[in-house]
Amino acid sequence: MPTPEELALLLARHASLALAAIALTLACTGAGLSLILSRHGDALLRALLGGWSWLAPRWRLPPTQVALLLALGFAFALATSAAFLSLADEISEHEELTRFDIALAEALRTHAEPAWQRFFATLTHLGDVEVLVGVGVLVGIVLLAKRRYLDLACWTAATLGNGLLIRLLKHFFQRERPAFEHGLVSVSSWSFPSGHASGSLVVYGMLSYLLLRALPAGARAPLLGAACMLVMAIGFSRIYLHVHFASDVLAGYASGLTWMTMCIIVCEATRARSLRPA
Repeated sequence: MPTPEELALLLARHASLALAAIALTLACTGAGLSLILSRHGDALLRALLGGWSWLAPRWRLPPTQVALLLALGFAFALATSAAFLSLADEISEHEELTRFDIALAEALRTHAEPAWQRFFATLTHLGDVEVLVGVGVLVGIVLLAKRRYLDLACWTAATLGNGLLIRLLKHFFQRERPAFEHGLVSVSSWSFPSGHASGSLVVYGMLSYLLLRALPAGARAPLLGAACMLVMAIGFSRIYLHVHFASDVLAGYASGLTWMTMCIIVCEATRARSLRPA
């Protein structure tokens, strides 16, 4: 088994290929899910759950199915929060993950290609606070105009709440960033967890969640696939530009998923209680 340093050097030398492989995997998975859902999605969900508000908003879910959805959501939130705590413990104890972080940052400083750096320096701005706040305000105005008050409350809680959570976590851990000198981006906050990773996941993930009910079944998987690829590319850009350690980005994803999942659970539970039979 390769050491953390050997694995970091391998990834740094083939970073663009690794990103392309991940993107291709996500695209193929999204295409496969799209085909399955377009043909059998409604029937599968009716058989498993009796209909979910995402696909059949006119149906009222039986209490047992609401409880099942809540349990699955809470289990996922617990898993992502456990992943975050595990990452936090690893960096505080300076174990193998920390060695990998440092080795990957050093390897990327040596092997990163200038053309890719310029590309990711542009793409990373899609996760900037100013951009995410702009998206947040625009979506909030649209939801308010359409009187979708429950969605507006969920959107506001998810986006604003995640921003506050990241600030608190950064202040608590106070991890220094990797050293970088390329001058392509500027940063001033602590490193752990990554605000770009967490913020982009929550904002673009919640936007996808809000769009799901308005789209036909065949378009839902491509939407989720595209959102996943965008969020993954933003997180990858932070590592490639070596302004974040890899564990910072993973922790940002974990914390963002936990918070977003809890917000969606509350929103869907509230929506399910208000539904009436057709």
